[in-house]
Amino acid sequence: MQDLQVLQYGNATPLEGESSPELGPPVGRVLCICARAGHEILFAGAALHRFAAHGGRVSLVALSARTPTLPPLRTLEATGLTRAHDALERSAIRLGIARFELLEMPSPPLTLPDRLSLQAQLCALIRDERPELVLSEGTGVPSGAIDRQTAVALSEAAIAAAAAPLFGEHRRQGAPAHEVAERWLFAPPIGHGVYQRHIPMWEEAGFGQRAWLTSHVPALVQLKWEALRCYLIDAPHIAPAAAVELLENERFLQIPSPTSPLYRSMVRRTRRAAERN
Repeated sequence: MQDLQVLQYGNATPLEGESSPELGPPVGRVLCICARAGHEILFAGAALHRFAAHGGRVSLVALSARTPTLPPLRTLEATGLTRAHDALERSAIRLGIARFELLEMPSPPLTLPDRLSLQAQLCALIRDERPELVLSEGTGVPSGAIDRQTAVALSEAAIAAAAAPLFGEHRRQGAPAHEVAERWLFAPPIGHGVYQRHIPMWEEAGFGQRAWLTSHVPALVQLKWEALRCYLIDAPHIAPAAAVELLENERFLQIPSPTSPLYRSMVRRTRRAAERN
């Protein structure tokens, strides 16, 4: 995906080994897959808004209608939470999201029929929207966040299935297989073991210096807060200090999809160069 550029907001200073290139031309289609409605705001709200504002088509699918994972409500100066079914549309409009879907993922662990049904729904959405970039739950989620871990597995399976021409008995005409060129995972802390585990793959594919994407987004905190307020009851109009701390930074782990022609071509070029040398 040669023309995909990374967003940088404000004057973010990346940590050693991270990158934040300047804002480039708008991308075409972006899909965000998150475990719970509201997570798209916490982890990627600024990125999704800027993609939409610069001409991209942004779609969102939340797997579960359970309430988003938040700090104690008293720190956000709110008295309660609203239903995701009621809040998602209003929140998506504020971020500029063109299409949003709320699936009915049961509480994990999932039965095999539930897992296959959700995978098929995600696969159909990917083929329909045909995104160049997918943002999704990362691989460094806490062990106790079972729904987020399930979202990681479902996203991986659906992206691979969407690229397989023969997957899906009832595949709609006009929605052929689609390979996602690049993914941004909601990133774990820099010291997390997943960082070390991914290094060999990044280096082999030539992505070693582009793996971490960071953004400091103080100018968009209030917009993210207005989107998050759709899920809160009696929250103040101005973002409190705890909300600013929660929303002012976004960080992604950038990887090429294993099914992407970009990934395969970079691996081939790297290996040929090594053989010549």
